[in-house]
Amino acid sequence: MKNSAFTGLLSMMILSAPALAANSGVSFSHKDWEVVCDNTLTCRAAGTVPVRERAVPCC
Repeated sequence: MKNSAFTGLLSMMILSAPALAANSGVSFSHKDWEVVCDNTLTCRAAGTVPVRERAVPCC
């Protein structure tokens, strides 16, 4: 009885670990910038530029 309860508890812990790890990231957005950090202390920043419909001549 104890062995099956221990096995069941261990199985639940192993199966729920990915669900708990998914929420450990941090993100921040400001205007056209997005910064995302994951649980391995790796951060990435990305900026976007709006697309123009017509090119404006320089001179």
